Amino acid sequence: MSRGEWVSREQQPSWIDTFRICNLHGRERVALSERVGGALTKEELLTEARIRHLLREAKHLYRCVDEKVAASLFMKRYAHPLAGGVMHTFSRLGQLLDPDKWSFTLTIDASGDIDVTGEVELEPYRAEGRKLARDRQLELLFKGHINRVFQLMKQVSGISIKVLWANVANVLEHYYDLWAAEEHATEQERLLQEHRDWILHEAAGALYGEYEAIPLAFAYTVIPNPAQESKILRIREVC
Repeated sequence: MSRGEWVSREQQPSWIDTFRICNLHGRERVALSERVGGALTKEELLTEARIRHLLREAKHLYRCVDEKVAASLFMKRYAHPLAGGVMHTFSRLGQLLDPDKWSFTLTIDASGDIDVTGEVELEPYRAEGRKLARDRQLELLFKGHINRVFQLMKQVSGISIKVLWANVANVLEHYYDLWAAEEHATEQERLLQEHRDWILHEAAGALYGEYEAIPLAFAYTVIPNPAQESKILRIREVC
């Protein structure tokens, strides 16, 4: 596919369905969306007024004590189709996806799950330019979109930015471990692990916004799993 070519709905890659948290029925899909004024466009999500209205409604939907918790739960769900979907496109399909050129809308069903739909513009990159493309993808996704949403969430609700980044880190950690396991000790598995480590621990903080260090990197405390003696639990240190 050449640069700038749009993908029609019939040609959309399989991750459009993969990263929907569930298959939504029309009646459920509009439950919260109707309350917040219909499906939210990407542009509306980047405005303070819509974020403020969204969090008020999400607080009721998620039965939260305050809007900080609502913001955390919303972003935890939003990270699946956005961060998971975009990085799946890059790491597994070999395509760059700029959210700024992705004209999408999101709807929220009665359970609070998020469905993101819209035509995407994908840009292939050459294997020899993979590392440069990787940094460009991080900057497009995180600095260009996700960090902007985070700043609005913090401004409206007062939530710690670290909590929001931790939610995204959990989602990406889960997907990269899953994708690598599916490749069964191949070169692709090695590349996926390389991408995982770079995205979560090694990349420059400036690719994610105005950060000196990568905001997705968190320390862990490891303890025995009380339910399964042969396994351990990793507790992410956020605060």
